[in-house]
Amino acid sequence: MPGGHTRLNDDSPMPLFNLPILCYHRVVPEPPAEPGPNIYVTTDTLTRHLRQLQRRGMQTITFADLLDGHPLPRRPIILTFDDGYRDNHEHLLPLLEQFDARAVIFALGDRGLATNAWDTAHGSPVQPLMNDTELRACHDSGRVEIGSHGLTHAHLTQIDPQELEREIRASKTRLEDLLGAPVRSFAYPYGEWEPRERAAVESAGYAFGIATDKGLPLAHDRYAAARRIVFPDTRGFGFYKKSSHWYPAYRRMLGRT
Repeated sequence: MPGGHTRLNDDSPMPLFNLPILCYHRVVPEPPAEPGPNIYVTTDTLTRHLRQLQRRGMQTITFADLLDGHPLPRRPIILTFDDGYRDNHEHLLPLLEQFDARAVIFALGDRGLATNAWDTAHGSPVQPLMNDTELRACHDSGRVEIGSHGLTHAHLTQIDPQELEREIRASKTRLEDLLGAPVRSFAYPYGEWEPRERAAVESAGYAFGIATDKGLPLAHDRYAAARRIVFPDTRGFGFYKKSSHWYPAYRRMLGRT
C-alpha cells in the first residue's frame, strides 16, 4: 500500500538492513579541468574500490537480485551510478568486466536529452549522456541493471501531480521499450523525496525507490532506500567505511544523520 513500509524477505547471512548501497555518478580518466560538481571518480580510484571489495570478499549485486529468490552472497554490495553519463559506457563498463562486477545505472527516460542540461543551466560544464546504443550495450552486457532517474532530472517535490506522474511512469515505459526488459528501480533526482513521491513510485510499479543519504535502510522501506555518496576523495579507509555494513551505526555514533 503506498505510504506504508515494505520489508524484504531476508534469508541471506547478512541482514538487508545493513546492505551497503553506494552512489556514484561519472567515471573519468583524469579529474575534470573545469570546475563543476564533485560527482566523479577517476578510473584509478574506481579500480582501487573494486580491488578493495574483491580483497574483502564483497560481491556486487543489483536490485533485481533481491527479487529473483536466489540466495544472496555472504557479503553483498550494490554500486549505483546516476544520470547515465557516456563515460559510464566508456570507462565503467570495462572495469566491471575486468573485475567480474555488476552495477546499476539510473538513466533518464527522455532519450532526447543528450547532455546534463539540469547542471549546465547553473553554469556547470556540458557532459554527454549515453545514447540509446550505448545504454543498450550496458544492459546487454549482463553486468548492468538500468533503472529510471525520471524523464528529465526534475525536482520531483516541486512539480504538480500530473507532471510528477509523467516523470515517474513515462520514464519507466520509455526505458522498458528501449531495453525490452523491466525497469525495477527508480532513483529520486537530487535525492529529493517526500511521501507523495514515494507513493507515486510504488504506484507506478517499481519494486524499489532509491534515495541518497536522507533515505532509510532498505529493509525498513524499499521505496526510500538510503545510499552512501562516493566523492572524488573517497579512498582507502574512507571507502572501507562507506562500503561496510556498520557505516550507518558509525554515523549515528558521531551524531550525523
